[in-house]
Amino acid sequence: MYLKEAFRYQNYLDKMIDCTTIFLEQSGNITRKKQIHYKSKAKNGAEDEEIVIQQEKNFESEISDMIDFMVFLVDEKQRLSEAINIAKTKCGFDIDAALLTNKARQRAIASLSEMALVKSGERMSTGTAYTFNINGDQTAYKYDIKEVTTIDFDRNKVKKLKLSLSKISDEISSKCDIALSSTEVDFTPTFDVNENDLDDSVRTFIEKRRSNQ
Repeated sequence: MYLKEAFRYQNYLDKMIDCTTIFLEQSGNITRKKQIHYKSKAKNGAEDEEIVIQQEKNFESEISDMIDFMVFLVDEKQRLSEAINIAKTKCGFDIDAALLTNKARQRAIASLSEMALVKSGERMSTGTAYTFNINGDQTAYKYDIKEVTTIDFDRNKVKKLKLSLSKISDEISSKCDIALSSTEVDFTPTFDVNENDLDDSVRTFIEKRRSNQ
């Protein structure tokens, strides 16, 4: 597999780990309940009754299988992470740093794009004030207000900087895309990333474990 596929598989493992831990943390999924009705103590001749309470479990596998599956996923992720780290050394550059820096660069580009849209201008509105007339009564009067907005930056500089950063960002993105699509990772995945259903993934795990015994 290549780096791009490895990262996708890493996301799949994270999703399965989250789903499994959430399942195991819900007491209704990992407990059994029964009620013992002591009728004989309340009435002579009555028989005690034991009732098993059926709980709704949206899952088919045994709890022990779920625990084993969770541990396997963690180990699988560790093996994958180690293989990814080895593969990254073949890129010829720090791809993690390049991706993170480019993310920040793209955020800066978005900010500069917003700045470039701001324009100087004028806006008229009406204000109200109060004064006293010759009789000493307070009266209101209207007057015009002109609001002048002037950009407080060099628009040409902002546009040039945006173009410069965009060019660098595109170059880095292209370089990273090539590395992600061509750098091989020495790892064989256990699961198919398209198998997003937790129940199906656990069954795959059980079947492969059985075949390896």
